[in-house]
Amino acid sequence: MAVFYFGLDGSVSSIDFFATPFLASMNQRDSDRSCLLKLYLRQPGYGTSYITGKYLLERTLADYSKQVEERGKDFQMKDIFDILNALD
Repeated sequence: MAVFYFGLDGSVSSIDFFATPFLASMNQRDSDRSCLLKLYLRQPGYGTSYITGKYLLERTLADYSKQVEERGKDFQMKDIFDILNALD
């Protein structure tokens, strides 16, 4: 079974349903999944941007916790989120 994606430029793409893990077990949420599929097909870097962002946040947390502990203080997760939330 294949899903077809019709691009704005008139192109047609298809993807095999069962090659895509999250679409393999279709149920009542078909429309939600097809919206997700369209989002990922329209923006090829969408999924990888989440992976990259997660990596960058984890690296920032690790670096910050190391700096705090080198100063002899205890690392508190709340502190870094307070700093991040204060940024404009």
